[in-house]
Amino acid sequence: MKTLSKALKYLIWPGLMLVTAGLVVGLMNGWTLVALSLLVVGAMLLVASFAAISYGGFWQRRSTQASTNAAIFDFWRSW
Repeated sequence: MKTLSKALKYLIWPGLMLVTAGLVVGLMNGWTLVALSLLVVGAMLLVASFAAISYGGFWQRRSTQASTNAAIFDFWRSW
C-alpha cells in the first residue's frame, strides 16, 4: 500500500492539467460533454492524489501545520 501511495501522489499534475483544460474548453466553447468530462476526471485525480498525500502523513508534519497556519493568517490579515 505504501508503494501505491507514493505513486498516487504524482497524479496531482495530470489532475491539474485536466481541470485547467476543462475550464478552458468550457469557457471557450460552452459547457459540452467534453469540458465536463475533463473537469470530472481531473477532479477525481486530484482527490486521489490528496488522499495519497494525507495518507503519507503530510498533514501531520509540524512544518506543514506551521506553514498552513502562516498562510491562513497572512490571507486573513490582508482582508
